[in-house]
Amino acid sequence: MTQKIDPLASYEIQYNSITQHGFDIEAEILAALAQEITIELNESVMDFILVDEKYTKIILENNTVVSKKWLNKYIKNHYQQLGHIWYFKESKDAVLFALKWGSINE
Repeated sequence: MTQKIDPLASYEIQYNSITQHGFDIEAEILAALAQEITIELNESVMDFILVDEKYTKIILENNTVVSKKWLNKYIKNHYQQLGHIWYFKESKDAVLFALKWGSINE
């Protein structure tokens, strides 16, 4: 069952947050949403460009921590990281990375 929010109560909460705490809840929520949308759009555009440029994409589990030392030692060509998604210009680097950290996604 969905519960309706009383518009007057919602207004009072917003008004109190501004007058008592100097905090505009609506503005904060909108700013956070705008930032999330911007990040998603940037990542989508980069994904399109890198895949179009024939980079190999590797998607890792969200909690995987990749060692910078390992990357510097074994990955010889250009790569790009966007969150838990990695792109490799050379497929041999992608295969080596996937064997160590994850799997190849076409």
